[in-house]
Amino acid sequence: MSHDDRSTRDATKKYQQIVVPDHALKPDTSGTSFLRTGTFPSLTDATKQPPGFRKSLELARLAGDHHLKTGGSWHHVDGNRIETTTGRKVEVIAGSYIAHRGPGNSPGPNFSATWATTSYTQVGSQDLPVGGLQSTTPAAPSPDYASSLTFPFSASSIIFNPPSNPNNPQAMPPDVDTTAPGNTGIQNGDVATATWAQRVLTYVGSIAQPVPIVYAETHAGSIETRSYAEAGDIFTLNHASGKVNQDTMAAAITTTQEAAAITVVNTAANLLTQNFGAQEVFNEGPLMVTATAAVEVTTLTAAAAVTTLTAAAVVDTLTSAAAINTFNVGKQTTINVPENLQFTLSDGKIVASGDEMTALHNELTGVHKSIKMVWESLSGDSKEIQMVTTRLNQMDTSIGGIKQEIYEIHMTGS
Repeated sequence: MSHDDRSTRDATKKYQQIVVPDHALKPDTSGTSFLRTGTFPSLTDATKQPPGFRKSLELARLAGDHHLKTGGSWHHVDGNRIETTTGRKVEVIAGSYIAHRGPGNSPGPNFSATWATTSYTQVGSQDLPVGGLQSTTPAAPSPDYASSLTFPFSASSIIFNPPSNPNNPQAMPPDVDTTAPGNTGIQNGDVATATWAQRVLTYVGSIAQPVPIVYAETHAGSIETRSYAEAGDIFTLNHASGKVNQDTMAAAITTTQEAAAITVVNTAANLLTQNFGAQEVFNEGPLMVTATAAVEVTTLTAAAAVTTLTAAAVVDTLTSAAAINTFNVGKQTTINVPENLQFTLSDGKIVASGDEMTALHNELTGVHKSIKMVWESLSGDSKEIQMVTTRLNQMDTSIGGIKQEIYEIHMTGS
């Protein structure tokens, strides 16, 4: 062990240094550790550097060079560093804090565990946010913003691109190459978190020991959330033993769903949908199927005016019920262009004219094909839709019988 204590009138050369060279680490291996307080060694003159300094310098430069040319305390250890404290540990940092654990020099796991009466983490404050109070509102980043950033640390290219001075965004630390790419996109006042891993797991409580209350609150000028499943599905599950309340208040709400198929299943004793104001429903596609299977279906509409517009090559409305009651209080006008085909069953026989028989036969043939399309699209879905499928299959059989009866009456009449 060597001890070097230089105290001269020249403050640039005043330091205390303790060096332990060639100490044992593992069998057949050794290392050098040193502690230097005061002025730092020369970064270029090897004759003025303690043993083991070059190895320490290479590691320290992973966090930049500007903080290596001043002074303070420089401590390097070859081997393990163990620090234990039975009491409190207080650490106050007035300047920047940089922690780097590189992929090459320490590939082992990173473990942190804390048991405490309380745990509190604060970034910035209400009176002084990170980066200070801003006079302008920053712009939102674009999608896949992380791929465009030049981050401070990289495993493939071990460089450090220092951010702007947090206290003065116009000033950079001394001895920094201002021509380097820097943290492209990371602005003064940003709090950015970037994670790359095979799996990212986040747990709050467990089934055996749930957290009594989980509360989250966000206040921001604007909020944007994006999730991309590049090679799989997105699954979201909300389960509550009580009620699930969702409240959205906005000047306008736009919901867009783009998929090959969208299935919405509601299994509830009662389903209530209320709309206060204007409501518009548009469907643009080759087929729109609305199926309802229930013991009782009641539709109530109360409005000054109700307008229903349907534009399609064929519109099929199928209703199978023991009884159908239609009540209208007020004037009712029904207009059909170019023709209106109607028929009824009296004593089990179809009542219609000969010309209407041919038209009805053609119309019901189209209805039969439409039911087949509905049946094929709904088959194989959930149990609730299977009930609708069974009901439509029964209706298909009934329509098929009516079509056959029309055909026989048509052939007999001809």
